[in-house]
Amino acid sequence: MELHIDKAEAIQAALKRGASNGLGFLLVDPAMSLIYANEEALQILNYPAKDRRDFEKVVRERLHSILTIQGARQVSSVTEFVSGRRHYCCRTLGVLLRSRPSNREDFAVLLERTLDIGFEVRKICEKHNLTKREQEAVAHVVRGLSVKEAAACMEISPNTVKAFLRFAMLKMQVSGRSAIMAKIIESKR
Repeated sequence: MELHIDKAEAIQAALKRGASNGLGFLLVDPAMSLIYANEEALQILNYPAKDRRDFEKVVRERLHSILTIQGARQVSSVTEFVSGRRHYCCRTLGVLLRSRPSNREDFAVLLERTLDIGFEVRKICEKHNLTKREQEAVAHVVRGLSVKEAAACMEISPNTVKAFLRFAMLKMQVSGRSAIMAKIIESKR
């Protein structure tokens, strides 16, 4: 997926809308140098540092460690990481900026806070005797990932993820993905 951007104003407007939702947004070049980062992204990547002396270096190192997990520098990849006690989903997209003369593809990086749902999901999965891979597929669905994104995280085909989810739904005696969510929400009560 390639995104062509003509004007920085369009990016700024989108970022202002995203900032109110706690969404971190960065543009980085292939060498992991920051082109742009909104305030939320900088807070996520720089946590818990208070001073900004080596700020750019800290952000670059943190971003590099996140994006090299599971080959996240591929176009349209999804990874998860922890910053402090918060869990985040990191999505990367390839971007061709017309304002930059190089043919190299830059990256747009979205950082979105997710819930740490591991305990509740494990509890439900153990109750229904799900296999490890079925548990993993269910956990990705609960986190809101699509089948394609879950497949990328699990390094298997989307059809295999669908099969794991079908087996999980049979064992849990539910009819769909939303019913899996309902089971987990019920267990919290």
